[in-house]
Amino acid sequence: MKKLITAALFVCITVISVNSLAAELTNPSFELSGDGLDGWTSGAELKEKYIAGVLDESYDAEGMCATLKNLESNHSYLVQRITGGQPGDCYLITVMAKATGEITGSGAGIMAQSVNAGSGIINDISSERLTGGEDWKELSLHVVLDKGVTQFDLYLELGSVKEYSEGEVYFDCVKISKLEQLPEGAEAAVIKGTGLSIDVYVVIGVILCMILAGFIAIRRGWVRRSGHKKETAAEESETDEL
Repeated sequence: MKKLITAALFVCITVISVNSLAAELTNPSFELSGDGLDGWTSGAELKEKYIAGVLDESYDAEGMCATLKNLESNHSYLVQRITGGQPGDCYLITVMAKATGEITGSGAGIMAQSVNAGSGIINDISSERLTGGEDWKELSLHVVLDKGVTQFDLYLELGSVKEYSEGEVYFDCVKISKLEQLPEGAEAAVIKGTGLSIDVYVVIGVILCMILAGFIAIRRGWVRRSGHKKETAAEESETDEL
């Protein structure tokens, strides 16, 4: 019985704690490990026409920076899945970027998409685009999570789905900050989703916990009553024998 009560409390605590999640970023400074560039995956529309890697050059003079180089017009990217958010959250994502020369086409920047949308799905809102010949520059993008959304895919890209680019870009010092609300006049990449809000799931979880607790209480009462009836029957049997 104690195990059942403990399990019910654990479920309640787990469900309620979901509401305190916060989005997190893995390996924002592009440090290499035994598994490669932990947290990030590279890709391109023309996979044989790009190079992705890290260089011993960074914005803050510590560690490495990531690099994307398109050997001809292409759309290449580094992508990471950002988890732990809540519907309605607003985030500011920043990255330091540097072009080693001219970048043709749409340039380099930040883009965010719904999970599993793929690089071929277009989100019209992206950061300012870097197009070449500049020193390190901060690029930024606001992201808002729609109903039912707790995660999204973050892209650092060279070129875009709409317009390919040729050239090379460095990325370093990626940051994600949660904001109380979207700044006045700012545009945001809204990450669309379907389903219920996480708050609704919390309420459902609490109701289920209450039902489970009620069931446990009823079961305990039934066991007590059954025990009392057995004791009474035993006493009556002894009286009849006398």
